[in-house]
Amino acid sequence: MAYRRERPLLADGYRSSFYCWDGHGRVGDCLLYLHGIESHAGWFIESASLMNARGWPVVLAERRGSGRNTEDRGHTRSYRQLLADVFCAARYCQQHWPTCRVHLAGVSWGGKLALAAALKRPEFFASLTMITPGIFPQVSLSAKQKLAVLFKHLFKPKAMLAVPLEDAKLFTDNPEQIDFIEHDELRLHRASVSFFWSSYRLDKLIQRKGHRLAMPVHLLLSGRDRIIDSEKTRAWFERCTAPEKYLSEFPDSAHTLEFARDNRGFLEAFGGWLDKQSQQESPR
Repeated sequence: MAYRRERPLLADGYRSSFYCWDGHGRVGDCLLYLHGIESHAGWFIESASLMNARGWPVVLAERRGSGRNTEDRGHTRSYRQLLADVFCAARYCQQHWPTCRVHLAGVSWGGKLALAAALKRPEFFASLTMITPGIFPQVSLSAKQKLAVLFKHLFKPKAMLAVPLEDAKLFTDNPEQIDFIEHDELRLHRASVSFFWSSYRLDKLIQRKGHRLAMPVHLLLSGRDRIIDSEKTRAWFERCTAPEKYLSEFPDSAHTLEFARDNRGFLEAFGGWLDKQSQQESPR
């Protein structure tokens, strides 16, 4: 089924961009899907379409200032605003498919945002899927840029910094997808000081809330990731407490599993686990 683009209003009146697929078949749940720091919804149409082919309603929510959201490009006011936007998207799902539980998935930096949202408001979500989540990054701002974030976030919050992921080969070794990333006009190259400060505050929220998740969790890791530290992420996951945990690893893949030369294993692991969750009663 083809997707449609919606332009819902977020809680503060910001008009955002969602890619939406209506469900069909017997699936009684829906999927809310979050993209990464540089990417946008268009990077993950294949996996979202796969879930819809399995019968799921899907919302790929573009983060404010990203993708087709041109207002305040690369900027957010606070980490609370980022979380409020996720909860607003969850309410959108509940309003459009009122009989469905909402399952949350996030890729890369979006995996970190999804984790923070699940820790903050677990009552919204039936499960959490984190795909190479950015909770232990290998690539970061320089020391000079971090000082700029520390001293400017109160006085020059819209000052812009380069996102330190310019090399498309960090994401994938698939030549076709490298070319796509390099020529993607919607890719986010710069973000505000306030955005990076908000990202740091999300880190602190995750550290403060610990490893106690109130829902089933699926973690998907790549074996040749140069953006996040897969070993540290795996160790964190082993300490994490949740009603159900499942780990999928892809040793021959780079960071963006969607863009692997052969992504069939990723797509099946992603969809198969969610299908299993949709057949289970919520532990809450």
